[in-house]
Formats: sequence, C-alpha cells, structure tokens
Amino acid sequence: MKNRILTMIAIISIMVLTSGCYFLPAEEKLLEPPVVNMENKEFAIYPVAKKDIVKQKIYSGNLVSASEENVFFKDASGAIKTIYVKPGEMVEKGQILASLETRELDYEIELQKLYTKRAKVLYDGVKSRKDAHKSEIESAKLEYEIEQTKLDNLTEQKAKSQLTAPVNGQVSFAERLRAGEWVDSYRTLVKIIDPNKILLKYESDALSQFELNMELDIRYDGEFYRGMVTKTPEQAKENLEENTQYIEVSFIEDMPDYTSIGNIADIVIVQAERKDAVVIPKNMVKTMEDRKYVFILEDGERVERDIKLGIDNATEVEIVEGLDEGEQIIIR
Repeated sequence: MKNRILTMIAIISIMVLTSGCYFLPAEEKLLEPPVVNMENKEFAIYPVAKKDIVKQKIYSGNLVSASEENVFFKDASGAIKTIYVKPGEMVEKGQILASLETRELDYEIELQKLYTKRAKVLYDGVKSRKDAHKSEIESAKLEYEIEQTKLDNLTEQKAKSQLTAPVNGQVSFAERLRAGEWVDSYRTLVKIIDPNKILLKYESDALSQFELNMELDIRYDGEFYRGMVTKTPEQAKENLEENTQYIEVSFIEDMPDYTSIGNIADIVIVQAERKDAVVIPKNMVKTMEDRKYVFILEDGERVERDIKLGIDNATEVEIVEGLDEGEQIIIR
C-alpha cells in the first residue's frame, strides 16, 4: 500500500514538472500603444464666405408710462387712516385713494351741525314773529350765518382729508403705511400712470451720443420699431427731483397690444455696415501681441496667415486683408 502511494506522488510530481504552468494562470499580454498614422491628417475646417455685417451698439432700457401723476395731500396733514389702492389696480378720476384719521374732526362736525341747526331754528323763529325788530332779525341771521360758515369750514377740512384720483389710470405706486402713521402734506402717497402711453427710458452716465429729436430703432420682443428721442439730460435737469441722467424715447410706430410697462426694450444704433464682405467668426482669430492671424489649410498643410480686421459685432468680424472667399480656416 505504501509503495502504491509513493508511486502516485511521483507520477503527479512528474506531471507538474513537465507541464510547466499548466495549473497556473497564463501570463497576460502587454497592451500596445495605439498606432497614429502621421500620413493621414484630418482637420476640422470652416469655409470662408462673403456676407453682410452690421456693427451695432445696444442700449437696454425700461418701458415706462409717458404720463405719471404724483398724488398727495396738498392742504392737509395728519395720521393716516388707510390707503385703499394697490399697485396694478385701475382707478377712475375722483375715486378715493387714501384718507386721514378724522375721529375728532367728525365729532366737531356733528357738534357744529347741532349749533347750526339751533341757530337756524332761532333765526326762523325771529323772522316769523310780527313784532320782531329789524335789528333782532339781522342779529339772528348773522348768528346763523356764522354757525353755517363754521360747519362749511369743517366739512371742507374733512374733504381735504380724503385723497382722490385726479385722472383715470393705473396705480404704479402706493405707499405702504400702518394706520396712525403721520403723513405730511405734499408727500407722494400714490402714483397713477396711463398704461396706454408708453415710452422707453434709458439711464446712463454717458449719453452724449443722443440728441433731441434723433430717430433710432427700438427692438422689442424680437421686432424693430422706430422711435425718437423726446427728452435728453438737458431737459431732465429742469426737474429738480431727478438725480439720474437719462433719455426718453417715444415710439413713432404703434407698439403691439401686449406691450407692457416694466418690460425691457433695446435701443439699436447702427455704427457701421458692410455689404458682401469676407466675414468669419471672432473665435477663429488668433492673437499674438498686435498680430492677428488664422490657420488655413493650404496644399494639405496647416499654415499661419496674417489678417487685417475690419468692423465687428458680437460674434463676427470682417476680414479686409489676408483671406479670400473659398479658402478654408482650420478650426482644430
């Protein structure tokens, strides 16, 4: 038995030695680097073509109402009772917008009504008496007129405590106040605009390029409309409340019905224009100090070509020297 075991061990040993790594994993082959064929060069190219190019200057402004009324108490001041309107609401001329607290005044009015009524009764009584002297009648009449004048004055004072709309329109601003807050006369509490009369307002510290009655293009919602400068900083200086420099542009053409106050519109001024010019994207132009150049495909090779630039816009530039229509610019 022992000899049989030794014989089996010997056979297994011989198999292992003769088979090498039969029972071990095979060696992995090393990954070879990719082969790049330098003979076949591939380029992404942009064909040079001619087209029109326009250099524009864009100024973004806000659409505002051409008509705005500041509403305030002229001859009254006091604690605010309430402001009845909110921005965006439409109001009619004469509508009450705000009122001052008048509890004490209301009491005085009711008391004065009693005094006036009593004076009227006394006056009527004296007049009805046949034996009344003329002086007695005149005295009673004067007393009644005095009381009536006092009542009229109090009633007028009450009327001044109510702020009413001077025009039809839309509320663009309404002061937010708590009941009881003091309001001085001539403090603007409400602003009313005409939503159907719209103009463009552009604010800037550099407005010298705009002149009164200058016509220009206005871009709104992708469409162009003609406009005219109707107010420059010189005219704006006449309003002492204005602290910013601005111009106002009125529309010569009718705007669409959906035009809304508060939206943005652009003043577009054409500074230069070229017809049928060699034009390429700006990002294809390379710069090295003062030198401008592009890479072009010439006889299958990448070649640097110096160029001279003309007018440009946000994305494109005119090439006045160095490129011809049909040549190919290497993008990468």
